[in-house]
Amino acid sequence: MVRCRPAQKGSLLLGVMAEFNRDTLGFIERCRDFGDIVRMRFLYLTACFIYHPDHIEYVLASNAKNFIKSRSLRSPFFQRLVGNGLLTSEGEVWKRQRRLAQPAFHRQRISAYGEVMVDYATRMISSWRAGDERDIHREMMRLTLEIVVKTLFNADVSGEADKVGRVLSQMVKPFASQATVKWILDNRLPTPTHRRFNRAAGEIDEIVYRIVAERRSSGNDEGDLLSMLLAAQDEDGSQMTDRQLRDEVMTLFLAAMKLPH
Repeated sequence: MVRCRPAQKGSLLLGVMAEFNRDTLGFIERCRDFGDIVRMRFLYLTACFIYHPDHIEYVLASNAKNFIKSRSLRSPFFQRLVGNGLLTSEGEVWKRQRRLAQPAFHRQRISAYGEVMVDYATRMISSWRAGDERDIHREMMRLTLEIVVKTLFNADVSGEADKVGRVLSQMVKPFASQATVKWILDNRLPTPTHRRFNRAAGEIDEIVYRIVAERRSSGNDEGDLLSMLLAAQDEDGSQMTDRQLRDEVMTLFLAAMKLPH
C-alpha cells in the first residue's frame, strides 16, 4: 500500500487554493518533494496529486473502473458546455458512445483531416504580405476553428469564423478561474458571468442543432465526422440522438481547440 502524504496545509479557510492559483505549475512541481502521492485541501475538497508513473497507470488504465472522473467535469459550466459526451460520461454510457464514435477516427479518416489542415494553413499563409502586422493568436485560433468546422461538418465558415470564435471565447472565459471562490459562485449563482456563459452556450447550440437537422434531412454522407456519427449504429441498432450528437460535437470542439479542461 502506498501512503498518501499531506503537503502544506495552506490557510484555514481556503487551504492551498491561493498558492495553487498564484503559481499552478510551480506548486505542482514543489509538491513532488513530499512523495509519490500528495494530499492537500482546496477549500472544502481534498485532492491527491499522483506523480509515480506506475500509480498513474493504475488510476487511468489498469484499475480505471475503480475511479470516477473529476468533480470539475460535473460542474454546471462543464455540463452545459459538453453535456454527457465522451469527456464527461462514465460506465456503460461512455462505452456505448466510444463504440459509436470510434469509426470516425479510422486511420484513413485521420489522413484526410491532415490534408484539410495543410490546405487551410496554406491558404492562410498565402494571404499574408511582407510588412503586414498580424495578431498571431487570433490568426491561429481562426485557422483552428475553420479546420475543426470543416472536418466536423464539411462546412467552410471562413465568412463567419470570427463570430463563432467570439462566442466560443466567451464560453471558455470562466474556466480561467477554476479552483477559485469565483468559480464556485459563478457555477452556482446567477452572476453576470453565469448569464453570459449560458447566452453564449445557447448561440452555439443553435448553430450545432441547425447543422444536425439539415444533415438528417438531406441524408447525405459528406465524408466528415458528423456523417460518421449520424450513421453509427450500436449493437442493438440504436443511434445517437440529436442531444448526444450535440454533446459529442462540443466535446470535439473542446479537444480540437484545446479549450480549458
